[in-house]
Amino acid sequence: MSSPAAHVVQCPACGAKNKIPAEKVGQAARCGRCKASLAAAGTETGGVVIRCSHCRTKNRLPPRASGGGRCGKCGTALATSGVFDGRPLEVSDGDFDAQVMHSPLPVLLEVYAPWCGPCQMVAPVMDELAAGWRGRGRVCKLNMDANPATAARFQVRSVPSFLIFDNGQLKENLVGALPKQHLLQKMTPYFY
Repeated sequence: MSSPAAHVVQCPACGAKNKIPAEKVGQAARCGRCKASLAAAGTETGGVVIRCSHCRTKNRLPPRASGGGRCGKCGTALATSGVFDGRPLEVSDGDFDAQVMHSPLPVLLEVYAPWCGPCQMVAPVMDELAAGWRGRGRVCKLNMDANPATAARFQVRSVPSFLIFDNGQLKENLVGALPKQHLLQKMTPYFY
């Protein structure tokens, strides 16, 4: 009779691979090499993948990396501010390139106006998406009235509009108050 399959968990401290027996998954464990805690063994995901802002290489970080890390290819410090916030990020003409075009994650940008009724109806959906995509995708908002240059740059004519960016490029342009499932469907191919 064969034994139950083991789960392999990588240590966040030293990178060693540790086999966790199936019956021990979910229990506290320690790394066999460095004795660091493996949290609830076997329940960790493979971490988050973010792009280096310098060379655009994809880098995997441990799931709860707070201090960021360095790019494995060029050694540049990885920009992780706002990656794990879980709330939409308000961007402006001044910081658009830094927050969206050079984002380490795929971005869903909502272009809205404060007076727009459908935009106000979509706001709770954007909050839910931001909380659900923590570390996988970034949700940003741009006030079209206060930031006309960026809206004109991407030829936004009506609100709400949703722009999807990945690797510094506009991938999709969606217009209208769309349901959450439609936004999820459009954004999912860009997650790493």
